[in-house]
Amino acid sequence: METELHELLAGAAVGRLHVDKLARVRLLSGESRLILLHVEVQHWPESDFPERLYNYHIRLSQRGEPVVTAAILADTSADWRPSRYERALLGCRVVFDFPIGKLQDLIENREELERSESPSAFLVLANWAAQQTAHDERERFQWKLRLMRGLYRKGFSREELSSSTASWTGCCSCRERWNTNFETKS
Repeated sequence: METELHELLAGAAVGRLHVDKLARVRLLSGESRLILLHVEVQHWPESDFPERLYNYHIRLSQRGEPVVTAAILADTSADWRPSRYERALLGCRVVFDFPIGKLQDLIENREELERSESPSAFLVLANWAAQQTAHDERERFQWKLRLMRGLYRKGFSREELSSSTASWTGCCSCRERWNTNFETKS
C-alpha cells in the first residue's frame, strides 16, 4: 500500500516522510478484522524517531481503519530501544507506545539463523553482516555470496529473492563483481 500511503502523507508537516512498509492484514486469531500494519525499519539512532512514528500513526489513523505501528531497530547501538513517544502541556498529555524488534538481539543465535528456512532470518544475518563488514568490501562480498548461496540451497528462486535482496546486494561498489561471481558460482 505504499502508493496510497505516500498520497496520504503528502503535504504533512511532520518532517521527513518515508514509511518503510504498510500492509493491510487479517488477524490470525480468526477474527475477520482488517487492520493497517505499519512497520518502520530504523538503521541508526535518531532522537526524533518516536515522534515521527507517532505522526505517521496519527496520519494513518485518519483513514478510519485500525492501525498498528511497529519498529524494527536495525542499528548497532545496544542501548537505543525507543518504544514510546510522550508529550504533555498544561494538563494535556499524549502517550504513544509501539512494539519494537531489535535485530541485534536476534544475532546471538547466528548459527540457528543460518540454518533457518525463513527469509527473515536471512535479512537479520544480512543486516548483521553489513554492519560487521562496513569497512571491508572483500569480506562483505564473501558474506553476500555465503548468504545468497545458502538461500539457493534452501530452495529459494532468484525471483523470490530479487526484491528482498536488491538493496543489500547493491550496497557497496562491488555490485558488478557480485553479479558476475554470483551468476557463475551459484
